Amino acid sequence: MAISQPFLNSIIETLPKGSTILEFGSGHGTKRLVDLGYVVYSVEQNMDWVGKYHNNYCHAPLKNGWYDIDIVNEFIKEREYDALLIDGPAAGERLKILESNVTFETLIFVDDIERPKDRELFNLLRKNKQFDDKNTYGIIYPT
Repeated sequence: MAISQPFLNSIIETLPKGSTILEFGSGHGTKRLVDLGYVVYSVEQNMDWVGKYHNNYCHAPLKNGWYDIDIVNEFIKEREYDALLIDGPAAGERLKILESNVTFETLIFVDDIERPKDRELFNLLRKNKQFDDKNTYGIIYPT
């Protein structure tokens, strides 16, 4: 499933074009972001999506319910990003992102927060920060 048009509109309204997004879970929305002028680093479990829309993919198969954390940490260690987009893994434990070296001191977009586990992640990440809860997705602003 691609990110919804309202979600895409929120990204456009919140994040200047040309900004860099670290995306967990690639799909049709990735193409839309690239076409709009964003630089996207994509962490993806499914080889069918790797390399589909740009040259900044990291193939990280699922391991223990999330992307292989060692592969993810190696991929992100020297990369800077203006925003984090959490929309994957498609079938996995998104809460495990908290065990990675991802920095959460940036603008964060979390999709699928109508799902209890994704809502839990959103609630943990938004603690003591300003945020917008859009029912199916959320935006968390850096402090």
